[in-house]
Amino acid sequence: MNLTEKEPDQLGTRIGIGREAEVFNLNHEWVVKLFYNRTAEQIKNEVQINQLIYKSGLPVPAAIKAFETNGQLGIVFERLPGKTMLADISTKPWKIFRYAKQLAGFHSIIHEKSISGLPEQRLQLIENIQSAEPVNEEIKILALGILNAIPKGEQLCHGDYHPDNLIMTGNNLKIIDWTVASAGNPIADLALTSIFLLLGRLPPETPKFTRWAVTIGRKLFHHLYLSHYLKLNPGHKNEYKKWLLPVAIGRLNEGIVEEQDRLLAFIQKSYEENNRS
Repeated sequence: MNLTEKEPDQLGTRIGIGREAEVFNLNHEWVVKLFYNRTAEQIKNEVQINQLIYKSGLPVPAAIKAFETNGQLGIVFERLPGKTMLADISTKPWKIFRYAKQLAGFHSIIHEKSISGLPEQRLQLIENIQSAEPVNEEIKILALGILNAIPKGEQLCHGDYHPDNLIMTGNNLKIIDWTVASAGNPIADLALTSIFLLLGRLPPETPKFTRWAVTIGRKLFHHLYLSHYLKLNPGHKNEYKKWLLPVAIGRLNEGIVEEQDRLLAFIQKSYEENNRS
């Protein structure tokens, strides 16, 4: 089958929709992730990055090939039957303790890997901080100073790690969406996940009950996740706190309107705390 010749109406059911892409079933083996605004070069780079991570032995879906249909670019991935950790928590909230620890455990395993050929986390962060228009120069200077004083690291960092990017497949977990994976400091990646868990907005298709459950449980889930990660990787609590300001500004520069007010308030609070210390 020549996948590049499939017409839009031949795609299967849409099974996911997000800010940057939507996902369709192709058949029982494959799905296709179609992006709203990506160049062919960006698609090629993402396929290569995903393949590097897959070869490392981490539990990720295989990226099969680039895909184009009706002018829309995407990637064909191995199909993962199951649902996300977020979706499962919303219907089984008593699993929050187990899943928070699993989220931390898998994150720690990711950070044990060092993979050559990935973008550099520090360079991405510097660019995002410098380009964050809503943030004043004084805060940017402090954030860049903090960033330059912390070891840059060379470990694998996911860059978008949260419960909606883990798929439950039977008794196993698979980690998806490596679009912004990089080589860098794992504690920066930890701080970014903290911001997702505390401040992130849910995908637009999230059911109302799930939104309610997440709002109620997010602080507890975050506490459990962070505590377990720092237990697995002791001695990083102070470094974690330092990373919060730079990564929050980096997140702000991604332009997610629904998160902007929360992020700006968090950035101001973090800036004031850094000035007092």
